[in-house]
Amino acid sequence: MLQPVPWLVALAKQLNLFSLATCLVPLIIGLRYWPRLQRPLRVVVLTVVAQSSLGLLSEIGRYFWHYNIVFLHLLTTAETVGFGATYLLVLRHHTQRRALLGMLGLFLGVAVYETVIQGGYRADGPPNVATFALQFIVLLTAVLLYFDQILHELLAIILERDPLFLVSVGITLYYAGTVLVNVAAEYMRDGADPGIIWIMFIVQFILLIFFNMMLAMALWYASHPTRQPDSEIPLAQ
Repeated sequence: MLQPVPWLVALAKQLNLFSLATCLVPLIIGLRYWPRLQRPLRVVVLTVVAQSSLGLLSEIGRYFWHYNIVFLHLLTTAETVGFGATYLLVLRHHTQRRALLGMLGLFLGVAVYETVIQGGYRADGPPNVATFALQFIVLLTAVLLYFDQILHELLAIILERDPLFLVSVGITLYYAGTVLVNVAAEYMRDGADPGIIWIMFIVQFILLIFFNMMLAMALWYASHPTRQPDSEIPLAQ
């Protein structure tokens, strides 16, 4: 059976701290060039502020109080609401915005129910599986709605330099990977092989590093317009 050997634990802890530190990259870029950013990208910056703050509080709570569950639940909520609000500002069709807004409302209701009513905030509380699953569903739906919008409009966009496209790719890859880690870890925390759990979190930390780099690229391109074609010029009539 795989065991949590010291080097594996040490690697996971170092990657955790490094992944949290990478939040500073999009944060610094976003705050430095705040006046140049449009409203959706400013919401992304504010979401990164919430991520980094709650992530830091989570580490402080884990180290000093041996408890950080509330901060982790608040982090899940802040990420979902923040990135969801980003796409509410981007989507142009009222039906799409209403659908996404309804899903965000459902997510908040489930998060409050699992965390507060069911007692998910307690160290021995039940796992917030539905909250993690809904987070992925809501954010993936928002990304797909945005992809559908740019495909139907057929605007001349250099995708690798389009800020919202980079944010969307980062969200898709990060939350697709972490939803499995979070749900599995909740069910496995009482009797699973500790080595497997540490490996799962190593994967999550690597995905977070990639996600923060995608956000940093998105904010950089948003604040430094290059030879991006005019977004109002369609590719087809």
